[in-house]
Amino acid sequence: PASWVTHGQVNGGSRELTPAEYRELKALYDGELHENDAELGAMLEGLDGLNRGRERVMAFTADHAESFGEHPDARVWHSAPYDAVLHVPLIVSGPNMKPSRVAPRVRIIDIYPTLLELAGVSITHAINGESLVGLSSGKSAGTRANGGGMHFSRAPVFFRGERYKLIERRLGPPNPQLFDIVEDPDESRNLAEEMPELLDAV
Repeated sequence: PASWVTHGQVNGGSRELTPAEYRELKALYDGELHENDAELGAMLEGLDGLNRGRERVMAFTADHAESFGEHPDARVWHSAPYDAVLHVPLIVSGPNMKPSRVAPRVRIIDIYPTLLELAGVSITHAINGESLVGLSSGKSAGTRANGGGMHFSRAPVFFRGERYKLIERRLGPPNPQLFDIVEDPDESRNLAEEMPELLDAV
């Protein structure tokens, strides 16, 4: 229909969403989250009914979140690797794991070795991820540098360390972007031009 609006129009600036439209988008997204929560609960109750709860090893996460106007070059969808898109929930449970909530940021590549350890399976080959099982008992997460990229929206790649995060787009602006994610968690101040020596170091 002619009334449809694409994320390309919004992110490109040819169509600006109103506050009411952003609220509607967020309401739809919240509705999807509630539906997933209900379905997950029903599945877990079903497993408990089969007396399989004690054996259960489970990880629940998402591959990305969504943007809702936080950045002018990525107003909607998930077209840029800002933390508003990268920060997703991760819930892991298994036998002998203590209920806890951990503060360190971890990575999706850590899920694979985590599930293998919980299942009692030894890893005999080289992998990039690190098990998260120890975090539930208070062990340090250590340094888990994170990086990745996307094949759309000017093909951005990013690297995130303990304090700074670099975003480079291989096919166009804005480029580059450097953020102090400790002092500026919303990634609103690009330090690339005012701190070129830091940009080179990262």
